[in-house]
Amino acid sequence: MLLLHHLCAQWYSYIDFLRYAWGALMVNQFTDPDYGNPPWIGGQTVLDYYFLGGVSKSAYVGYLALFFPVFFVFAWLTLSYMKYSSR
Repeated sequence: MLLLHHLCAQWYSYIDFLRYAWGALMVNQFTDPDYGNPPWIGGQTVLDYYFLGGVSKSAYVGYLALFFPVFFVFAWLTLSYMKYSSR
């Protein structure tokens, strides 16, 4: 049975800018050549535990760089074309 909150969580995670900021931070932290990606819970590494094992840090930073201009363009379009007062 497909629940509504499972369906909403799937698409929302792709447009959430915090996912990309946190993912880039985690990849940057745990790909250090000196310390690497140490085993953590159940033998999994930290990045594998959070499903960030094959993530590109530069791709996530690029998504963040694209998110804000697109967000501001949509916000400007909404504010310029939606008229909320009827006076």
